[in-house]
Amino acid sequence: MAAEHRDWEQHDWSQVLFTDKSRFSLECDYRRVLVWRDRGTRNNPAFVRERSQYRRAGWMDDNARPHRARLVENMLEAETIQRMEWPACSPDLNPIEHVWDMLGLRIAARPRPLATVRDLEIALLEEWNSIPQSLIDNLTASMANRCAAVLAVRGDHTPY
Repeated sequence: MAAEHRDWEQHDWSQVLFTDKSRFSLECDYRRVLVWRDRGTRNNPAFVRERSQYRRAGWMDDNARPHRARLVENMLEAETIQRMEWPACSPDLNPIEHVWDMLGLRIAARPRPLATVRDLEIALLEEWNSIPQSLIDNLTASMANRCAAVLAVRGDHTPY
């Protein structure tokens, strides 16, 4: 995927609908792990914990069976959405991951805890609507660098 799209420009990437799943909860989320490491070892595989916490596939088309279901194919065809092949488990190639992370941090930083699922829905919509378009544009603009980084490390871990 990275090699195939290495010459794309921001305009090309701005036409892509980036998708993926995320999880938001009424309870505190302690999924973050703090790691102390030596300077310059950020993406060293020895300091990266591979996790596949969610057994269901993500949405960026990674050829999982649910994404190839006739219902999905029909919807994509009806909406004239061109499917873009995407490697599985590749968050460094999906800028939406940063948006989900930001939403989670904003929800966690709210002064009052959310009491109901409806409160959570409202809060997520409020936070989503407050994300500046410039942030989304910057994430989209980072795709050329993301592809170059993936190619440079031959598919290993990147700073993204």
